[in-house]
Amino acid sequence: MAVKTRDDVQIFHVDPTEPVRVNDITSQALYLELLDGFYRNGWDGPPVVVLLRDHFEPPARPLAITGSHRLAAAEEAGMTVPCVDLDELFESRGLALDDLLDEWIPEGVAYSDGAVYRAIARVLDRLPIWMTSHYDITLIYCRGTAPAADGHQHLCNVEPEHELDDEPHECEVCGAKYDAASY
Repeated sequence: MAVKTRDDVQIFHVDPTEPVRVNDITSQALYLELLDGFYRNGWDGPPVVVLLRDHFEPPARPLAITGSHRLAAAEEAGMTVPCVDLDELFESRGLALDDLLDEWIPEGVAYSDGAVYRAIARVLDRLPIWMTSHYDITLIYCRGTAPAADGHQHLCNVEPEHELDDEPHECEVCGAKYDAASY
């Protein structure tokens, strides 16, 4: 019998090396804390949110939307990882994720991991706050309005650590160019 969440989304387990991790480990302290917790108590936290891409041509590995630190710690601890499919989260709210992503990925632009991740960040507000909070979906994406090299407009919740002026700057998250007029 498949385990389901309160929003009727199936939980499944994967090897932690299977999902493509969009983000690197940014906090060694968090990684070590998770690793210690996994060794002591096993998995204790929300499932990792992944985008299953078996319908892509050719099929691709799942894209980890959350959980880069948890995946790395689980790999080291030798355990499988509970996951939920982002498509199912949207479907549980009566929304078609593919249709929403098509709004943000221009025709002719390849569905690269980065393009899909940025597009997902743009449509997360369609999910209820309790759901993004429960699954710990807090994507960081760039707020600069200048198009990046791949042709996408980037948005970001990362505040620049410098004074904004008329000089061009580059976002450390995605590389988009921006200046004070962009904000």
